[in-house]
Amino acid sequence: MTALLIFVAVDVATGLLCGFAGKSPNTEDGGLSSKTMPEGAAKKVEIFFILLIAAWLDIAMKVTIWKDAACIYYIAEEGLSILENAGALGLPNPDKLKNAIEALKNGK
Repeated sequence: MTALLIFVAVDVATGLLCGFAGKSPNTEDGGLSSKTMPEGAAKKVEIFFILLIAAWLDIAMKVTIWKDAACIYYIAEEGLSILENAGALGLPNPDKLKNAIEALKNGK
C-alpha cells in the first residue's frame, strides 16, 4: 500500500510538472486543464475504492490475493504513467517502454 501511495503521489507530481511545462500528454495544448485534473483526481480516488473492496474480499475470504493483485496492477499502471510523463518532459525512454505505454493507452 505504501508503494502504491508513493507511485500515485509521484504520478500526480509529474503530471503537474508536465502541465506547468506545457507538455502534458493528456491535454490538447499540453497545459493544465480544469477538465482533465478533476477526471485524474477521480481516477486516483477510484483506485483506493477498488483497493478497499479488494481488502474487504481478502478479509471475507481469509486470503491476501485480491488486495495484493490490485496493488501490483495499479503500481504498474502508475509506473507507466510516470514514465510517460518523464518522456513528455524530455527524459529518454527506451523503445520497449514507449511501446508498453502506447499499449496501455490503447487498451483503455
